[in-house]
Amino acid sequence: MKHSTVAVVKGVAPLLQINNLEIAFGRAPQLKKVLHGVNLTLQAGEKRAIVGESGSGKSLTALSVLRLLDPHLAHYPSGSIHFCGEDLLRFNEERLRQLRGNQIAMIFQEPMSALNPLYTIGEQLSEPLRLHQQLSRRAALKQAEEMLQRVGIESPRQRLGDYPHQLSGGQQQRVMIAMALACSPQLLIADEPTTALDVTIQIQIIELLNRLHREEGMAILLISHDLNLVRHFADTVSVMERGVVVEEGEVATLFGSPQHPYTQRLLASEPQPLTTYAPVATTQPLLQGTDLRVHFPLRGGWWRHQVGVIPAVDGVSLTIYPGETLGIVGESGSGKSTLGMTLLRLQASQGEITFAGQRIDKLSERAIRPLRRQFQVVFQNPFASLSPRLNVADIVGEGLRLHFPELTQRERQQRIDAILTEVGLSPAIAERYPHEFSGGERQRIAIARTLVLQPQLIVLDEPTSALDVSVQQQVLALLRSLQQRHHLSYLFISHDLKVIAAMAHRLLVLRQGVVVESGETAAIYHAPQHPYTRQLLQAALFIRESRAAAAPTVPAALSRVTETQPDY
Repeated sequence: MKHSTVAVVKGVAPLLQINNLEIAFGRAPQLKKVLHGVNLTLQAGEKRAIVGESGSGKSLTALSVLRLLDPHLAHYPSGSIHFCGEDLLRFNEERLRQLRGNQIAMIFQEPMSALNPLYTIGEQLSEPLRLHQQLSRRAALKQAEEMLQRVGIESPRQRLGDYPHQLSGGQQQRVMIAMALACSPQLLIADEPTTALDVTIQIQIIELLNRLHREEGMAILLISHDLNLVRHFADTVSVMERGVVVEEGEVATLFGSPQHPYTQRLLASEPQPLTTYAPVATTQPLLQGTDLRVHFPLRGGWWRHQVGVIPAVDGVSLTIYPGETLGIVGESGSGKSTLGMTLLRLQASQGEITFAGQRIDKLSERAIRPLRRQFQVVFQNPFASLSPRLNVADIVGEGLRLHFPELTQRERQQRIDAILTEVGLSPAIAERYPHEFSGGERQRIAIARTLVLQPQLIVLDEPTSALDVSVQQQVLALLRSLQQRHHLSYLFISHDLKVIAAMAHRLLVLRQGVVVESGETAAIYHAPQHPYTRQLLQAALFIRESRAAAAPTVPAALSRVTETQPDY
């Protein structure tokens, strides 16, 4: 049964009301408070966003509504969470199970972690229907198929038999939405639902949520650090800092005239575009790739024999000069990361690669090893790329032991201390481990690990996509200052067009392994020539549009090939 569309009416009893909520972790008497008297109200049919940096308490607040925090470690010293007039903190586990997925549902940040890899999509979608609505297996699968169709999954009947790993990131997120909406909940909690998605996929997910919101009349609580997305999507917004709501109000008012210093600082943290660029075309290139090709085998049949190839990179040529940043943009699957790994000789390929005037594409692994310190890489997720078994000194010093074996232990430690200081970290952290740091600090450690080898080129593969906007700004500022001091060259891979505008001097736009447009970043942003480039830029603009205008449908948004200028 669907809910009719409900207008937000002030003065009516709220659907969700959090009063003076405190959360503490640990065991008595050594409890540590992480939420300090949070108050939040959500009316039926309202779309409210909670924004703030990592550690501000956004997700904790959302998880507490469904009582998903570990009951042995999480305590509620004071406060209440009223849903439809009942205090959820007084519910026993059986009543909570009846509530979860039925009246209140949640979309988690990482669908591949939230979806069970051992069960098909059909089995996972039908489970809440059989549990809460007592449908038969056949009826549940039929309704699951209809839900997949509603959220825009093509060939929904065939997809019911697929496993999560067989779907793209956007498809996985759509399945999560379908699962959350299976029982037509009154409240949907969306925790960073678009963080790792391309800008065009973000549009599709947000427009899908908007459409379902209109049809179902549900209330939505959005957790996000993407301020542009919040500006476009939400009716009201609450800003959190260190477990406290420091400001709240209607989106237009709060974004137009923020009152709290933290809100002002948060809104001022969005990346700013480069303003100057001196072309360096007359300089000897540092890195050149000519007609690069990477084709992955496509296997099928009973014996999994090769039946074709997938062209991940198809005839790409590029040049990077000393001291400049070349940006690579495109959707997932366009070949961005594959191209970066190819240039580093970490991926088998065809074509010529020249570094500092020397052909390296034909060098053996033994011959290329001494050159590797000259081109390094910073990966997207520092927590995954930093070994949890090594402390900071070992992580940063590992490359020194390999490439500078002549250094004494004291000299090696001096270099480690110096580079940690340069990236804004204290040498006193050298004995600590990655899990003891925030995301921004871990990314600084990853940058220190590459910089300590004094490279000429660094490949940056989505280095800020998982970071809060304020931390993102800090990392980008650090990268720019390091580039100026050391005359570094960057190959900057990203799907975030604001970040690319802030970092890249020149730009390559990739689509399905092919360069569709290239040139100076400012020129491309102000006068894109290829329809695909215009689609990407207009998609970014769509997320940032004023909510005063009616949002167009997804196909319309992606087909607006006009000369509208992006405001970068």
